[in-house]
Amino acid sequence: MENNEIYLNKVYNQLKNEYKGIKEIFMEDEVILIYAEDEILWKIFGDKIDVYRSIEFEAETNESHFIRILP
Repeated sequence: MENNEIYLNKVYNQLKNEYKGIKEIFMEDEVILIYAEDEILWKIFGDKIDVYRSIEFEAETNESHFIRILP
């Protein structure tokens, strides 16, 4: 379990440093949530689609858009 936490922290820090337009990024259980403008979210989505087990773009009407990543 400790190795998983280290891995999640590494992914979190890498994303935060690589994409300067991120407004908010946090970990919830074993999922990373990223909030940013749509342009940045689509960039992350396109860049990382083949990197992680699961990456979902959440764009509900009248809600903040975000990406959910399961590394």
